[in-house]
Amino acid sequence: MQAGKAYPFAPVGATLPGGLKLDRRKIRGIESNGMLCSAKELGLGVDHDGILELDTTAAPGTKFLDALPIADDQIVIDVGANRPDLLCHRGVAESWRRCLEGR
Repeated sequence: MQAGKAYPFAPVGATLPGGLKLDRRKIRGIESNGMLCSAKELGLGVDHDGILELDTTAAPGTKFLDALPIADDQIVIDVGANRPDLLCHRGVAESWRRCLEGR
């Protein structure tokens, strides 16, 4: 870590992706108030080599999704073995259109 850089911080009480809830505990004899996070701990990738350095000008204490607006919609598609036509872009788009139309 370097002075002047921004890093994601999860305070005590935060729940990380995967269900890990941060509790107040001692680490090396010092009480912890949370943790700095890697991309993997935030569910943003598989990189677990170190703390994620953020490219943002947001003020310290800004909520993560306000500092880096990465929230996005996600469509989960459960495709049965009898519908291989739904595994292509056109099939996904057609299924989504039908869903939006209420069919």
